[in-house]
Amino acid sequence: MKLEEVSAHLQAFKPVRARLWDFSPTHDRCVVELTADPAAPQRYLIMLGCSDIRTPTSWTVGAPSLSREGDIYVFRDGFAEIRFHLEAQLVDGYTR
Repeated sequence: MKLEEVSAHLQAFKPVRARLWDFSPTHDRCVVELTADPAAPQRYLIMLGCSDIRTPTSWTVGAPSLSREGDIYVFRDGFAEIRFHLEAQLVDGYTR
């Protein structure tokens, strides 16, 4: 899925809570769990090729954004910032 599509789906989902859910030992993969409301299923934002992960482990979602800065992709929301090189996916279920 292209970055613009993932960003549009993220905005349409309107998450209210986010939580650092998983990352690979090398930090190449980072997963953020997103919750819209308690009755709705969680969605997972998977970022691949991470080079910099700066985020609390859990936070209230403000205005999440995905953008491109040169050859780097960036996820931002408040104090959370994750930089990655490869791709982002927004999925309904996540298993390692």
